[in-house]
Amino acid sequence: MLGLLDLAKSNYSGMLLLYSIFPLRQRERFLIMFEQPTLIVVGGLPGTGKSTLAKELAKELRLCLFAKDELEASVVRAGLATADQLNQVGYQLLKSIAQSNLQLGNSIILDFVASRPRVERYWPELLNSRFLHLECVCSDLSLHQSRIEGRQRGIAGWYELDWKTVQQNSADYVPLSQNRLVLDAVAPVSANLQQALEYLSIRR
Repeated sequence: MLGLLDLAKSNYSGMLLLYSIFPLRQRERFLIMFEQPTLIVVGGLPGTGKSTLAKELAKELRLCLFAKDELEASVVRAGLATADQLNQVGYQLLKSIAQSNLQLGNSIILDFVASRPRVERYWPELLNSRFLHLECVCSDLSLHQSRIEGRQRGIAGWYELDWKTVQQNSADYVPLSQNRLVLDAVAPVSANLQQALEYLSIRR
């Protein structure tokens, strides 16, 4: 397998061979392995399916996934702060994890809202890093509301937002980048996953 991957990496003919042998998802996984260390940012408002998509991507691409809510919840469980006191703690944890992995040559997936004003305030270095942005949205407001009101993520020590808070947050939300793939939660997860894999393989 390594010989085939080296061949595909080294020349165009090898790349065509890779495309002819492996099914779509497998060859996209190999192609993305060839790239420079990259942060795959899965962002969007709560309830738009970003965590589900991020987990599916992590399984498909065999990359580590770090979710801001999970990191902040661990701080709360340790008794170091309450949820209301966290503020930029989650961003600092994401920043440290991302920098360490990029220095090691690792690509990773990050799951957080990724609103540009907050990133500019708490993690401006991200804007100068190599990242690919997948934005999750939900064009059906009633579906979005039902997703928020019905979700139970089971994150120990953490809380779930209500619909009113999500609506308030949406007023200040700005996508991290204009150069992004937008995925709508109205579509099946499998369809969004496929689009994401195709986008990442092209942008690698």
